[in-house]
Amino acid sequence: MLACQKKSAKNMGYAPVYEDVADLLTVTYQPQGQAVQNGGKIYLLGDTLYQVETDKGIHIIDISDKANPKNSGFIAIRGCREVAVKENVIFTNNHTELLALRLESNGLNVVKRVPEAIAPDNYQALPPERGYFECPVAIPGKKVTGWKKTELIDPKCFY
Repeated sequence: MLACQKKSAKNMGYAPVYEDVADLLTVTYQPQGQAVQNGGKIYLLGDTLYQVETDKGIHIIDISDKANPKNSGFIAIRGCREVAVKENVIFTNNHTELLALRLESNGLNVVKRVPEAIAPDNYQALPPERGYFECPVAIPGKKVTGWKKTELIDPKCFY
């Protein structure tokens, strides 16, 4: 007797990258600056320029010497895309959470967190290119934060 064996279809596509929600909510200050790689929105207050590093945080750049700006610090915030400053309070987002932060001599102070204050933008809902992808699943305590191109076996999703 012959058994029929279905051959698995292999396709290049995208698999979701999951991360712990607790890790995504961590906000840290690094007193050493870092190079801008994927610069986003900016905000100028006095001699300080705040520039978003898209989805990673905020650069703090001292521009008191216009000919030699100094990247003087970095606030690491996952999902960061916005920045505004008023009276030395930095307002930004951490995915859908609104944050009010203050830099102080002893480091970073999270003044306030407002969960779910910002509408989700679904930028991670689909892979960056059309084609096959592994359907995301709900995993308690995890969130899809990106996509990884890889070989998929029998992918169920396509767009």
